[in-house]
Amino acid sequence: MTRIAAERVKLLEKTHLLLVTVKGRLEYYREPVDELIDSLCRADGLGGLFFLEECRRLECDGMPFCDAWKKSVLEGGLSPPFKKNDLEQLLSIGAAIGSANLDSQLVKLTLYEEILNETIIRARTEADKNGKVYTSLGVSAGIIAGLMIL
Repeated sequence: MTRIAAERVKLLEKTHLLLVTVKGRLEYYREPVDELIDSLCRADGLGGLFFLEECRRLECDGMPFCDAWKKSVLEGGLSPPFKKNDLEQLLSIGAAIGSANLDSQLVKLTLYEEILNETIIRARTEADKNGKVYTSLGVSAGIIAGLMIL
């Protein structure tokens, strides 16, 4: 598995954890958006999603949540390893938070969770495939180098 592909898979998995945490906190605690972001910043397992702290800071400075989320995601240093589609999915999650009544938010977030699960599966497959190719190239290069020496 290449380093960037492995980082992408890891960040996608953290994004999945973020999504599950958001759904749980909305459904069970019914947290307002500003408290939700505070909870996410303190949550275990979400380290590496640096945009959360920036989002909270921007929101505390008076920026509306949706704008703060978008700005912090786009400027959060996630690309690479995130691809454009990954960033769009993360932006969609932020757009769903606080955008409608609770039931509508949960429906949207559940849909985004299913899409994210598929993205993670594809990213793992791609990372494994590329890792095998690079391993094969390394072995082949070693064999060729050995033959050239003989």
